[in-house]
Amino acid sequence: MYRIVKTKEEAIALLTSLSAPPQLVQHHCLVLEAASELIQGLQQLVPKFTFNSSLVLIGAALHDIGKTLHQNEIYSPGNRHEQYGETLLLSLGISPEIAKFCRTHAQWSSQDARVEDRLVALADTLWKGCRKEKLETSLIAEIAQGTGKNFWDIFTLVDSLFEEIADQGSERLSRSIL
Repeated sequence: MYRIVKTKEEAIALLTSLSAPPQLVQHHCLVLEAASELIQGLQQLVPKFTFNSSLVLIGAALHDIGKTLHQNEIYSPGNRHEQYGETLLLSLGISPEIAKFCRTHAQWSSQDARVEDRLVALADTLWKGCRKEKLETSLIAEIAQGTGKNFWDIFTLVDSLFEEIADQGSERLSRSIL
């Protein structure tokens, strides 16, 4: 039986219960903010594109939880937090469906990555004002395939959404410094 995390609030509470540093909690909140904007925008622009928005929000709230174990990666590059985060969540009884966000937010092109994983990866990029062409192109192709629309029609719809979220990166970054 898996421990159930149903909401982004429960996910942030779990992060806090593990004594996550305030900077890490703030990072998750800012990625959640970008994920919420991404979800709302996609639901408005491409309503026929289906994905589990609750799962995306929970993934955004927990994707870097492994940094509670590898706190040096909060301030310095590193990827040990990815596998350790997944292992940590599994050890806490969290479902593999949620735990894998720790790995797939960085490995979004892996075979077991879902659209929800790519959406978390995109939110984790856009929140700070960055764009990743390969990630965005992959997601746009997936939306086009899922809706039966032309790639360029979807690109035209969602590229401005991605840019709008990224444009708020400087402001979000200023709020990430505690």
